[in-house]
Amino acid sequence: MMRLAQRLIRPGESPSDQPVRKRLGTFASAVGVGTNILLSLTKVIIGTLTGSLAVTADAVNNLSDAAGSIVSLISVRVAQKPIDREHPFGHGRIEYLGALGVGALILVMGLELLKSGVSGIITPQAMRFAWVPFLILLFSIAVKGALFFFYRDAGRLIDADSLKAASRDSLSDVLATSAVALSMVIGQFTAFPVDGVMSIIVALLVLKTGFDVVRDQMDTLMGAKTNPELGRQIIAMLNQYDEILGTQDRNTTGLIVAGKTVESLQYLNRLFKERELHKYYLCIVKGCIAQKETIDGYLRKEEKSNKVTIQKAKKEGSVRILTAYEPLEYGRYQKEEYTLLKVDLITGKSHQIRAHLQSIGHPLIGDHKYGNRKDASFYQKEFGLQYQLLHAWKLCLGDAAYLPDRLHGKEWTAPLPEQFQMILKKMGMKVRN
Repeated sequence: MMRLAQRLIRPGESPSDQPVRKRLGTFASAVGVGTNILLSLTKVIIGTLTGSLAVTADAVNNLSDAAGSIVSLISVRVAQKPIDREHPFGHGRIEYLGALGVGALILVMGLELLKSGVSGIITPQAMRFAWVPFLILLFSIAVKGALFFFYRDAGRLIDADSLKAASRDSLSDVLATSAVALSMVIGQFTAFPVDGVMSIIVALLVLKTGFDVVRDQMDTLMGAKTNPELGRQIIAMLNQYDEILGTQDRNTTGLIVAGKTVESLQYLNRLFKERELHKYYLCIVKGCIAQKETIDGYLRKEEKSNKVTIQKAKKEGSVRILTAYEPLEYGRYQKEEYTLLKVDLITGKSHQIRAHLQSIGHPLIGDHKYGNRKDASFYQKEFGLQYQLLHAWKLCLGDAAYLPDRLHGKEWTAPLPEQFQMILKKMGMKVRN
């Protein structure tokens, strides 16, 4: 099915291109609408011929799937609308709402199926078996299985949440229709209301799928934690631009440096290279650091875990790093000592400050990745701190002769976030801005 989806992408196009997403999303949704309407009509006929409550209920479920495919079709197309004054960040979030709509439809139909199943147990009806309707049900299972793979692969290819939700709906239909087919066979050998029981099983499967879809979309809309791989992709994309002179770890606050013009970019590159532009960070570390110092080492990054290790000697794949720090304040909280550090990142590498300070026994507070997890949980409970407390605080220019006089010794400062200030006060340290 992935090959079928990829055939819709012309040579030289990328799945992330807006026209490609619109074309593939439209095609996949249209296929879903047509397929589900055809299956619904077929199952209505089967249900009438056999007197099966479960078959008829499953037909209504397919009709809701067609409605869900229409929602997916609309959301995928609207999501590709260009940026306008009222929507400066585009219309992409409509896909989350579309997937949420599909999930809501799944939940509604699950409740209806549950109601029908209970009714079928209370007032059971005789069920007739016939080979033609049974074989059509098997055909329906095969079609919905193929639709599941098509939706799944198309959704992954263009990263469309509405299509991913539709794929999960199709998978639940495969299980549901299989249960209906099984009830037709078992119903011939027992007076037990298999039809009603199977309807309830189908309903529970559908409700579970609907709940999962709604929960996932609500988490996304409410700002749940993003996939780390997405963060790595964004950083890799940003690093392709010469205008961007560096990136910060996710959740690190403060200043970012970028060049607005070619001339300013040339100045900045030279300033960083000649150490005429200093970028200072503020952080709170566990323990007492008594004096100003510069430490060195070798940093090696593990791509799979997105973590770095610090070594004293150079090894294959490692690069030399230098980190300078100066203690500014000392504090205490619940009998533990803490130090407010000003850090000069002499060699700017990913995770350098966090990993380097941890390697000398003074991890940043709140750092789940490099610090002690038990301590990080403590800081989260006490201060609501969910990430490393690291702030890109100040930029200081030197007196390079090639700089305009107005820029000699100029400084830029980013005020500390409120949470950082609150933690300083609780530890008995001064707030710096």
